Amino acid sequence: MIALVEPSRKSEQRFRDEVRSLTARWTHWSPQHEIVGGVNQYARGWVNYFHLHNSTRVFTRQRFFLEQRMRKYLQKRRQRRGNGMMQWPASRLYKELGLCVIPVHSAYRRVRMP
Repeated sequence: MIALVEPSRKSEQRFRDEVRSLTARWTHWSPQHEIVGGVNQYARGWVNYFHLHNSTRVFTRQRFFLEQRMRKYLQKRRQRRGNGMMQWPASRLYKELGLCVIPVHSAYRRVRMP
C-alpha cells in the first residue's frame, strides 16, 4: 500500500494566511517588486519544504490561490474593481511580475516510503 503524504489542511491555511498578510491593504505603499519578492520568498520556501513528497493536488490548489490573490492585490493597488483575470492573465503574472511558479507535477510518479 502506498501512503500519500501531503501537507495538512492546517499548513495549507497557514500558507494562505501568510500570503494574505504579505499582500494586505496596508502594504500598498511599498514598492511592488518588494511585495512580489516577499511572496516569492515565502512561497518558494513552503514549496521546497513539501516538494519531497507527492503533493500535486495541494500544489494545484495553492497555485490557484496564489494567482488569484496576486490579481486581487494588483487590482486593489490600482484602485480598480473586478478580479483582474483580463488584465493579469497567468502568463503576465509569471513573465512580467516574476511570480514564483509552484510546480503542479512532480518529476517522479510515486514516492516510496521506507
